[in-house]
Formats: sequence, structure tokens, C-alpha cells
Amino acid sequence: MDREKCLKCRDYSAYIQISVCLSLTIIKLVVGVVGNSKALLADALHSAVNIITAFSIILSKKFSNKPPDIDHPYGHGKIEFLSAAIVSGLLVFGTLFLIILSLENLVHFQYHEPPRFYVILVALISILANELLCRYLQCVGNEFNSASILANSWAMRADSISSVAVIVGVIGTQMGFTHLDTIIGLI
Repeated sequence: MDREKCLKCRDYSAYIQISVCLSLTIIKLVVGVVGNSKALLADALHSAVNIITAFSIILSKKFSNKPPDIDHPYGHGKIEFLSAAIVSGLLVFGTLFLIILSLENLVHFQYHEPPRFYVILVALISILANELLCRYLQCVGNEFNSASILANSWAMRADSISSVAVIVGVIGTQMGFTHLDTIIGLI
């Protein structure tokens, strides 16, 4: 691939991720509330965490490209690993938060209308968008050997999988498994 094209991909990767994840977060929040899906709301939170992780890429890129100085004679490249650790930590934190939220919903369960079927459409859009973004970030991350970009690519893949779980939750709830949408929020 043309090196200049690869550099543009690298330079815009975090901004593309922020745009995609912000759009998905807003859509998932609105449809999750209107469509009565706890699992889609949990998925929206997962997408919101991905926005934060994209900002970590921007910061790590800014600092890792600095030349060596007196305090850092070997350069600033190690910040990539710190950024990857932050991405992983945020993913764990977001997951724990979703588990607590879903457990609370199960313990204090009150009957509510099952999720609407159009929630499935949003989940399908999310799967497609996140999978395309995952592959794009993997290409950029592999080309530039960037641990933080590769970590973000896997966060996108995890978001795709959580959207598959949303579909399972909606279908299961429609079939009579009334707690399934909330339980999917745990996953």
C-alpha cells in the first residue's frame, strides 16, 4: 500500500473511531430508551468507553512521536504501551460497571414492556460499523506496529459481539424469556 496513504490512515484513525463511536452511542442511547432495551443501553455505554479510548490514541500519538530528549534518551515510544494499558483498563472498568447495573436491574426487577424489534436493526448497524472499524484499525495498527491502535481494534470487535448479544436478548425476550434482555446487559 502507498506509504502516504497509510500515514493518512494512521493520522485519522482516532478521529474516525470517535465519529463512529459517538454516532453509535447516541443512536443506541435513543433507541435503547425508546425501544425499551437494557442490553442496547449497556451496549451504548460500551461504545462511549470506545470514544475515551480513541482519545488515548490521540494523546499517545502526540507524545510517542517526540524525539529523544535529556529525560527520555531512547524516545517516547513506550507511551504506546501505557496507552494500550489504559484502553484495556477502561474496557474492564466499563464491563464491571455494566455488570453492576444489570445485576441491580435483575434484583429490583419490575415488569416492563419487552424491547421493540427495531432494536435489532440498530444492533445490526452496530455490528457492521464496528466490524469495519475493527478491520480498519487492525490494518493501521499492524502497519505501524501500534499496540494502542491494535487494542482499540479489539475493543471494536468486542462491541460487535455485544451487539450480537443484544439481538439474542431482544429475540429471547420476545419469545417469553422476560429477563433475557436484562441478563444480556450482564454479558
